[in-house]
Amino acid sequence: MKKDTAGKRAVFFPVYTKEREGPYLIKRTVKNIAEMVNGTLTNPQYEQTVIHGVATDTRKLEQHQLFIPLKGERFDGHTFVEQAFEAGVAAVLWDRSEN
Repeated sequence: MKKDTAGKRAVFFPVYTKEREGPYLIKRTVKNIAEMVNGTLTNPQYEQTVIHGVATDTRKLEQHQLFIPLKGERFDGHTFVEQAFEAGVAAVLWDRSEN
């Protein structure tokens, strides 16, 4: 993970692995991600769960991904969290102010 040129956000760089063809994000545990974003785990029993990629759109989710619900002018991804878990995501990066 590196800071972008503006120094405002973290950027993940895809790498190639033997596990599947094409770019694949570096695997991280839920605990690793929580530490990277200075977050809090709501259920520590899942801290060693491995994340296999990131998604922001529930229509394109794959199992074991981290779902990041985005909030826009016409939609709020937080309303799709239950749908994301039904699709098999490993975790959700949730903004605490969106309770």
